[in-house]
Amino acid sequence: MKYYFAVPLCLLALTACERPLGKVRHGMPMPVQTFAHIQRLPIAVQSVDVVVEDDRGDDYSADFPVSLDDKVKAYFGNKLDVIGGNGRLVVRVEDSYVEHELIEASSRIWQKVGVGHVNRYAMNLVVRLEHVDASGRVIYGRVLKAQKVVNISEHDSLVERDQQRFDAIEDMFNILDPEVTRIVRDEMNL
Repeated sequence: MKYYFAVPLCLLALTACERPLGKVRHGMPMPVQTFAHIQRLPIAVQSVDVVVEDDRGDDYSADFPVSLDDKVKAYFGNKLDVIGGNGRLVVRVEDSYVEHELIEASSRIWQKVGVGHVNRYAMNLVVRLEHVDASGRVIYGRVLKAQKVVNISEHDSLVERDQQRFDAIEDMFNILDPEVTRIVRDEMNL
């Protein structure tokens, strides 16, 4: 008789561990990272081309389901506002990757039990900005490098992990944004 209750309780417990279909935060879907909040920068060129040249392809940890190449395209697509002028601005993604490292628990007790690990993700991005004239000659070029490290505990829920990844990418581009503005406006005079 007690087995009649054990099977439904086990099934109920298993469904509680299932990941929701959509990413949810406090009962609401997670926002899509569009970078629409970034202040647009009008630039005097004919076009902006974002070119992914890194030979790694979409090289990111399976645990970190975000392509930095896609985020670069979204960022520059929202950041730069073409108003017409001479030449074009080429944004070359020379390298983008996420390194994953599993860090042991700091407590020896947790180490013995095998819990308390922290997942460390190091996001790395190398972007070259080039102002190119109509003949294809590079007038001015500059390399930008960005890195952001985020530590995510194995005790965090799936939703908390997604939020921390989202925030880390947001932080990385918020750090990069003033530098992009300075280079394009002040150094390239666009």
